[in-house]
Amino acid sequence: PKSAVVGKTWSELNISSALMEYQDAQRELVLQSGSEIKRETPFPTSQGIRHYKYILSPLTNEVGEIDAVISCVQDVTARDALK
Repeated sequence: PKSAVVGKTWSELNISSALMEYQDAQRELVLQSGSEIKRETPFPTSQGIRHYKYILSPLTNEVGEIDAVISCVQDVTARDALK
């Protein structure tokens, strides 16, 4: 269920830090630059390799300062299988 992952960190979800170091670096880049990042990546799961599209976007407060980064992720494995 969504409640099992929403608002959790990578370590709270027991995802290998080695896999997430790149994601953490991209999040820092968004925080520093204020620019959105869009990428696709393969990711190992218990069902094998899945392919994900993700967007990292800055969230700003009322004075335009970046307070956080939001991540939206979509499983595109089925789409990639059709290629």
